[in-house]
Amino acid sequence: MKELSLIAIPLLAAGAAFLWPNERTRPWLLPVAGGLHTLLALWLLIDPPALATGAWFGFDPLARAVLPMVSLLFLVCSMYGVTYLSIRAERKNRVFVTALLVMLGC
Repeated sequence: MKELSLIAIPLLAAGAAFLWPNERTRPWLLPVAGGLHTLLALWLLIDPPALATGAWFGFDPLARAVLPMVSLLFLVCSMYGVTYLSIRAERKNRVFVTALLVMLGC
């Protein structure tokens, strides 16, 4: 069940980002969701769940190798994204932030 949280956290954050009213504070949802996702991915790396036979979702050895790296990369990019979006404050960021979080959930 913990592995489904790797999908649910970014998708819930994407929904929150889409509904978030403030353009200035919305980008901060990126590193918050990225940090939670990274912590969960590292936790699953250390303590992997049992892989059920025939399961659609699972944390197999390939996911254990790739997902923590992808999650760390997203976290670093999300921190840069907050800075970038504060410099480009004249542009709307609702779609950008939502799309990044949906991409992490995929």
